[in-house]
Amino acid sequence: MPQRWDVTRPSHRAAAFLVAGVSALLSASCAKLSESPEAAQKGVKAVELTDDSTVPAEWGDLTAVSSVAESPGYLQLWFQDTEGTVRMVWYNVREHRLSRNGRVILRK
Repeated sequence: MPQRWDVTRPSHRAAAFLVAGVSALLSASCAKLSESPEAAQKGVKAVELTDDSTVPAEWGDLTAVSSVAESPGYLQLWFQDTEGTVRMVWYNVREHRLSRNGRVILRK
């Protein structure tokens, strides 16, 4: 006759904790889905650069360079095009290269 599930038994309790732990690890390892077009239009949008040594000409003129105390090895390069769109990309000072992850701030 099969045994019934009894959480008060040490082996069943250990199995329950193991299942809960594996479930927590699996849920933590899930990747974020891409944003919907509506959500991307509401906030700052991420953009990926194809090269880590150049900025696309359509980004416009370099308007500012800033730094963040928490990231001393990086600078933020800010660009603005003729339509007023602002873009930012990180520059690694130690490795002399751009990050491939930039940000776009649309203006109305």
